[in-house]
Amino acid sequence: MPDPVDRSRRSGLRDKLPELLIEAGSVAFAVLLALFVDQWRENRSNIQLAERAEESIMAEVRNNLERLEAQALARDSLVAYTRDVRQALVDDEPLESIDVNYTPALLARTAWETAQVTRALHFIDYDKVARIGRIYEVQELYEEAESSVVRTLADIGQLNWDEPVDAVDVILPVLVRVDNFGDMLIEVYSNAEANDFEISEPVTDDDEQSSP
Repeated sequence: MPDPVDRSRRSGLRDKLPELLIEAGSVAFAVLLALFVDQWRENRSNIQLAERAEESIMAEVRNNLERLEAQALARDSLVAYTRDVRQALVDDEPLESIDVNYTPALLARTAWETAQVTRALHFIDYDKVARIGRIYEVQELYEEAESSVVRTLADIGQLNWDEPVDAVDVILPVLVRVDNFGDMLIEVYSNAEANDFEISEPVTDDDEQSSP
């Protein structure tokens, strides 16, 4: 004969089942909502990080452009002066002194490196990251050319030269090289400022998951 107490317990569980299901569903919904909110906050944080990174990089490029444009006349004048000195030496014209001084532009790359370290580039449109990367590639070439000028000028006085024109023949090519890279970098900076400075729509994790 069935136990009346056991039957009563089963009946009570059946009566409470809808309530238990509702509570379980509420808990599941609360968990999903919390996950959604966390994801939304993370995506929003990533978007803000990407926007700050872009703005910092573009401000850095503008400042570098200003520095380089301010230096351009001095670079051109130094190349012209060194050519004149060489010609005077070839023609045996008297020269009181030869004064070749080069002041580096000291371009910045902190914003670009910070964006790499913080992974902000991960949330910026790929094509734009590639364009910005090319800007800094050209900047690196210019910085290497500047370093070559500084090393050459530092070493030139440590060597013995049969003729002064031989020393000038060593200096002039590195000055021409840095001047050419400087002009190239000014063009790259200017094109970036004219065409690429709009803040693009950053990429979120949802965008990456939905892309084919």
